[in-house]
Amino acid sequence: MREIKANITKKPDHWLRVVQDKKSGEIHIEGNKPGLEYLASVCFAISAMGQKPGANHWHLSEIFYTLEKGSPDLIVCFQEAITNK
Repeated sequence: MREIKANITKKPDHWLRVVQDKKSGEIHIEGNKPGLEYLASVCFAISAMGQKPGANHWHLSEIFYTLEKGSPDLIVCFQEAITNK
């Protein structure tokens, strides 16, 4: 089995935000090209690492400078299968 290295790099000009449409309740993830590429790299890295302890999720938050101010925190998680909670 080959090892996959995570390459999650945030570029200085990236922006990414999460907003909820008040009327429809839809969640929108909005960003510029570097911001969406960053989110894609997070998703790829998490899927590549699978269920490794501590590597199966990634926090996005304005306190980590990965989301714009006012965005609710977002946690991207790897789950092998859908679980009913």
